[in-house]
Amino acid sequence: MSDQDINIAASEASSMGPTHDYRDDLRELLDKAHNEYGLTRYRLCKQMGIDSGTLSNVIAKRRHFSMEKLDQILGLLGYRLKFETDPARTPKKIMS
Repeated sequence: MSDQDINIAASEASSMGPTHDYRDDLRELLDKAHNEYGLTRYRLCKQMGIDSGTLSNVIAKRRHFSMEKLDQILGLLGYRLKFETDPARTPKKIMS
């Protein structure tokens, strides 16, 4: 796939409207876990073996978690990472 094909695909995807950032959902889940179960971000980080600054940077949208790390966090919060098709969106054919 050429750079031009990637730019075209990205342009078409962005014209579909704003995308949803998982970090907003993660922030809400962390707040919910804290309010309902007293789970602090510090304790979550200790359980995961990550620095609390890393979590703060992800929540502040300065960094991303890998899929594996995100799945691990969600598991500790009682959720799981799941991908499913969206009938409202159809895949675009990208020329190779």
